[in-house]
Amino acid sequence: MQGNSEKGLLALLISLVVIYGNWFQALVVVYFICCSLDFISGTASAFKTQSWSANSAWSGVWKKSGSIFAILVAAITDMLLHMLANGLQVGIDIPEFDLLFCPLVISWYIITELGSVIENAHTLGAPIPKFLYNAIEKLNSSIDDEE
Repeated sequence: MQGNSEKGLLALLISLVVIYGNWFQALVVVYFICCSLDFISGTASAFKTQSWSANSAWSGVWKKSGSIFAILVAAITDMLLHMLANGLQVGIDIPEFDLLFCPLVISWYIITELGSVIENAHTLGAPIPKFLYNAIEKLNSSIDDEE
């Protein structure tokens, strides 16, 4: 029963972000959900294959914290570009923007996390639809050729 109340609370939180927030906030929420799914499914997968270790678990935590730092760098870069674009008064019409790199970086991490969740689900024995696996692989390869 407690699981249902947690799911309901999570659904309410996501709904409030989407209703009262904007698309970027929803993207951030999706990123953290994907990180959580990857950590949980990775832990389950490691237990199933009897390969779980504290070092591996902490390595995953450090990797996820590193991705948060990379997202923060992208956000700071966006803020800097926004300030420069709005601060330059050279008579050129520069379209105003707030976000450029940050949504791309977050999307890249989301796609990476989804690929990892699919791999973990496969290890746990879940059948993975080929079209879903192929779609995630194509997205992953089209965004970045190397990791």
